[in-house]
Amino acid sequence: MQRISQRVIGVPYGKTKDEIGQLLLRNWQNAIIEQTKNLPKIKGVCVLKLNFLLPADKFPTRFPYGPDLEGLIGRVMDSLNSTVFSEVAGGHSCVMSLNVKKTKVLSDKDAGVSIEILTLDTKAGAKT
Repeated sequence: MQRISQRVIGVPYGKTKDEIGQLLLRNWQNAIIEQTKNLPKIKGVCVLKLNFLLPADKFPTRFPYGPDLEGLIGRVMDSLNSTVFSEVAGGHSCVMSLNVKKTKVLSDKDAGVSIEILTLDTKAGAKT
């Protein structure tokens, strides 16, 4: 069993339609890749915990509970396919249990996502 922890610094973005939002989303995905590229590679099934640290502007009046988790999760999972999940068959489908929450933080400098991965099997699922 192995525990991998990383706090990715940056403002999390999920689904977006406008051009500026697309640029910010790409920047977020690049930040995830850059900040997780040197972490150990997962070789089998695992448990994933994500805590999105979101600045106040992510909780506007019309969405007082913040952005939907689905969009936020998707961007992280896709990015991790390029790093920690790059050597496991099926990429992020190796995640057998997912725990996700969002937390409001004071400013953009406190924003990001805390990632914790607990491996359950170190042999099954490795690409050959």
